[in-house]
Amino acid sequence: MIHTFNRLWQIAELYSAIQVFKNVTTTAASVAGGTGGWMGGAAAGAAIGSAFPIIGTAAGGIIGGILGSFAGGTAASTVASGVMDAFIEDDAKEMLAKVEHVFGQIAEDYLESTQKLRSQRFA
Repeated sequence: MIHTFNRLWQIAELYSAIQVFKNVTTTAASVAGGTGGWMGGAAAGAAIGSAFPIIGTAAGGIIGGILGSFAGGTAASTVASGVMDAFIEDDAKEMLAKVEHVFGQIAEDYLESTQKLRSQRFA
């Protein structure tokens, strides 16, 4: 379920298979980090909350779990994204390089044709 939309975009030829792999890996790392952070945060929050019997333990566990989940998921996603970026270039960056190349060719052709028109007009 995590990668359903990535797979659909690949089928629609909006993403390459490598881009889908990169996105799924980053998402899976984020989910795993969030789960680990939730477990650790809930345990730490419950331990801290135990200073206030009954309600403190439950509240500390819930608050710690939420904060730990956000922290763990964000950290894991950032690390996974950084590692994947080092090995795999995004489709968008690759496409931008192609657009820059084609735009340069078009601009050069336009300048050449403009110069030819000017030289023919005054000849």
